[in-house]
Amino acid sequence: MPWQPLGAVPPAELATTRAEVHYAAEVVAAGSRAWLPPRPGWSHLAMHWDGQRAVFLGPRLPGGGRFAVGVLAATVSRLDRGGQAIDTLDLAGRTMDEALGWLRRTAPIGLAAPTPRLGQHLPQSAHAEGGTFGEADPAARAELARWIGDLDLLLAELARARGAPAGTSWWPHHLDGAVRLSGGHGPDVSGGLSLGDRQSLAPYLYVTAAALPDSLPPLRHGEWHTGSWQGAWLPGERLAALPPTEQPGAARTFLEEAIDALQRDAGRP
Repeated sequence: MPWQPLGAVPPAELATTRAEVHYAAEVVAAGSRAWLPPRPGWSHLAMHWDGQRAVFLGPRLPGGGRFAVGVLAATVSRLDRGGQAIDTLDLAGRTMDEALGWLRRTAPIGLAAPTPRLGQHLPQSAHAEGGTFGEADPAARAELARWIGDLDLLLAELARARGAPAGTSWWPHHLDGAVRLSGGHGPDVSGGLSLGDRQSLAPYLYVTAAALPDSLPPLRHGEWHTGSWQGAWLPGERLAALPPTEQPGAARTFLEEAIDALQRDAGRP
């Protein structure tokens, strides 16, 4: 799928929609925490993007089914092992308690229905205090889906080119997508897309490592970040401000330059 131009909705104006998708994703993650054994690196929570249906797919559950989070539509769905929806909840006008109640009621046959628990990294939102999901904003949701789809493909391509496992993992606790690249004799490096957080209302691309080398080269796109986390970032406002034909090249250049700098400067040839 070709790159979809970004910027039809200003990145900072996606915060409300992003928070709604984040809380919806936590419904699916609550089921994963309840019904799957913990795995190293929290991989039992990892979601994957289905670009054709514009949904996040949760991990496979015992019996082969899974749950899905709509991005274009404010929905959560239970899917059978073939990927067909067998139960869908429209979240508009509903609270998180109602959504979690639906999750318990729709538990796959053979699975207990414990009280699901939420993660600890949800954004501040009325949803945490009993607020309801709003009506879907079609323009904002479509723009958010373009950010997810574009970077999901780009990150997966970058991982394949560097011999890493293909596929971008999307994490419900921070609502970000990332690939992890082995550093060989140097550090492992992660490249990804945050859809927004307490640092930035807008989406941003990032590259992180356990520590930064003493000397770092300037980046043609983005800058080095040394605050609450260490790495490089490219704010979404900068990427979306570029002409559409320049956006994919700028995103790729940022990721590749930052990854190369971290791995090369730590001893990787």
